Amino acid sequence: MLLAVFGLLVLFFTRTFQIKIINKGKVEKQEHETEKLKEIKNYLETQKPYLDKNLSVEQLAKELKMSKTELSAIFRNQLNKNFNDFINSYRVEEVKRKLDNPKFSKYTVLTIAEMCGFNSQSSFYRVFKNITGKTPNDYQNK
Repeated sequence: MLLAVFGLLVLFFTRTFQIKIINKGKVEKQEHETEKLKEIKNYLETQKPYLDKNLSVEQLAKELKMSKTELSAIFRNQLNKNFNDFINSYRVEEVKRKLDNPKFSKYTVLTIAEMCGFNSQSSFYRVFKNITGKTPNDYQNK
């Protein structure tokens, strides 16, 4: 009987210890990804690679010196977004800045979209409306 109780206690503490180790690993991974996301955002804001309409997850991962898998996991785990959604959010913000800037009033909305990395009118209009809730023309005429 004493041996059975001892066995149950050992099992309990072993499981509890394993759970703590697993949780610690998850927390460390999350902290690592949070730091990496800060680096990614800083890189995007300073270097503006999203202006390249041919930017790919492979290319960005290479520029950031990380694997494509790690980069995609950070977007998925930290933001619940994929690469295209994340990059397009930066492109839309850049379009909005240009539409709000009088220096760009001589350009069409589509030209500005192309300057900001969009390579098709249909995807630009769809993405812009999904993010802002307005069409580009409605936004411009606000």
